[in-house]
Amino acid sequence: MIISPSKLPNFQTSQLPNFPTSKPPTMKIRVAKSFLQRLRGLIGTQSLAPDEGLLIERCNCIHTFFMRFAIDATFLDKDGNTVKVVRNIKPWRPFVWGGWRARKVLETAATAVSTSSGKS
Repeated sequence: MIISPSKLPNFQTSQLPNFPTSKPPTMKIRVAKSFLQRLRGLIGTQSLAPDEGLLIERCNCIHTFFMRFAIDATFLDKDGNTVKVVRNIKPWRPFVWGGWRARKVLETAATAVSTSSGKS
């Protein structure tokens, strides 16, 4: 599935990679809705391109067990507003919490998210 970030409600495009064009960037985002899709997440994925990501719905906490690469996690509230950005999460981290307001998380390759308003 290819989604323009502007199609996500109130999604902050400033959180995405800086591209040298005036158009908003387009990312290839896979959406994990079912229990099994959310459970698997990015496990088994070799890597992500800077314009790829996984949006996990109904999620405010992630882990990176069995991961092969570091990721950035952008936690979103129910309206798609950015709640928290956690950068460079290494494989095998047991617990990364987005906060009480987080309802979904966009996982991208580490450093794919811009540095404007994140926490590490």
